[in-house]
Amino acid sequence: MKTLINSTLLISALLGFGLPALASENNPDPSLSQATREARLEGMIWTAYVLNPHLQQFDLRVRMEGERAELAGEVEAPVHRELAEHIAREMPGVATVDNRIVATGPGRAAGPSLAGREFAARLADLNLAAAVHTRLRLHELTSGLDLEVSSRNGVITLIGRSESPEHRTLAEQLARETRGVQAVDNRILARSP
Repeated sequence: MKTLINSTLLISALLGFGLPALASENNPDPSLSQATREARLEGMIWTAYVLNPHLQQFDLRVRMEGERAELAGEVEAPVHRELAEHIAREMPGVATVDNRIVATGPGRAAGPSLAGREFAARLADLNLAAAVHTRLRLHELTSGLDLEVSSRNGVITLIGRSESPEHRTLAEQLARETRGVQAVDNRILARSP
């Protein structure tokens, strides 16, 4: 498992998800803000799922609160649920895991199976959504927004709420500026000034 984590960190850095702070995996940089540490851990866990051949076809979500990882989504079998929890639990900086992943049962997939080009396109979308999500979590003004980020054929969809129209616009701008994004469907609801 340690090899998977180290490989994930290296690949994350190469794909642009990493930060200089990843240099010390067992001793997180205390100068990083809490939101930055949480975003880093979310990105690391999510990347491990995307790179894992047994989990990459499932739509899994990760949310960090301090050192607690909350996992959600659907998988095909209990073994997938356990694997996702194990990967999260092994990440440096994660103390507890709240596993809310639902196993839909043996023989019943959570979604249509993907093969060949469909699978490659889905993987590209997952990587793109992860890049946008990480970018939003790392920006000082958008890190506190509770947003869902998804991608389909290079079109990013942002869903959630923001404190102001400016934060809504900034989130869209950051998404648009991410390499690989073709368009942004901004469904963020902003409070009126």
